[in-house]
Amino acid sequence: MRRALVLGAGGVLGAAWETGALCRLADEGLDRWDLVVGTSAGSVLAALLAAGIPPQALRDHQRGLPLPGDVAVDWDHDRGTGGPRPVRPALRPGSPSLVAAGLRRPRAQRPLVTLVGLAPRGRGSHAALAAAVEAALGGAAWAPRPVWVCALDYRTGRRVVFGREGAPRARLSEAVAASCSLPGWYAPTVLDGVPYVDGGSLSSTSVGLLAGAGYDEVVVLAPTATAPPSRYDRPRGLEARLERRWRRHVTPFLLREVAAVEAGGTRVRVETPDAADLEAVGGNLMDPRRRLRVLDTALRPRRR
Repeated sequence: MRRALVLGAGGVLGAAWETGALCRLADEGLDRWDLVVGTSAGSVLAALLAAGIPPQALRDHQRGLPLPGDVAVDWDHDRGTGGPRPVRPALRPGSPSLVAAGLRRPRAQRPLVTLVGLAPRGRGSHAALAAAVEAALGGAAWAPRPVWVCALDYRTGRRVVFGREGAPRARLSEAVAASCSLPGWYAPTVLDGVPYVDGGSLSSTSVGLLAGAGYDEVVVLAPTATAPPSRYDRPRGLEARLERRWRRHVTPFLLREVAAVEAGGTRVRVETPDAADLEAVGGNLMDPRRRLRVLDTALRPRRR
């Protein structure tokens, strides 16, 4: 059986939730993958899994324990991303060329991608994140196991899948930094003169890439979706209500991608946060103060 794992975008708390979900999958015997696809926060976990680090070790590292063996990753889960708010971005559009492309061809480019071009250029750095991935790989350019990392060409709005045949050459650490370069928060990652930003700007998971790819089963972890939306989740704060509205935007697009994959005969299993997970998350996916609570909540057994 050929099986692929798709790890979606979700910031600091999305990564914590996915770590818990990966441990639950491992408890079911789902810990061997023919391909791992990662976007944004999911690309970090995808790279570490492809480097041979098991989910249980990722869980323990979230709790402050070192990774096993000789893997010396110097990464602070609470401070490495810069905190719950971004450094004040530059007060100018991040990519005028992306905005222009959307105005010229409004039907060819998703409105969200055009808005990404309008977002102010971020100033945060992913140098520490790239260094952590380099350490996990022992200095190797790429992981020993198949992994794809999704980013967005900041000039054209085109999705780039690093690690896939025909993609631009890059080190895995560079690809992960590119995939995590959230517009308005982090500076674009420039590789060979091309600026890249967060792959979640186009799709929160990019599971649609696997339509017709011949996999028997695809498992999708989608931290920013909620399928189906929970009637028990009724946040009170404005920030949390806006976050849930964003989920309502993301979820239908995810389900359309899943349907395209299933149309080719592939069985797709989608895991999204439930009501308890959402309560733990609150309204800011970049808030590290909730990280361990989200991790512990995500580790709870689920009914299937």
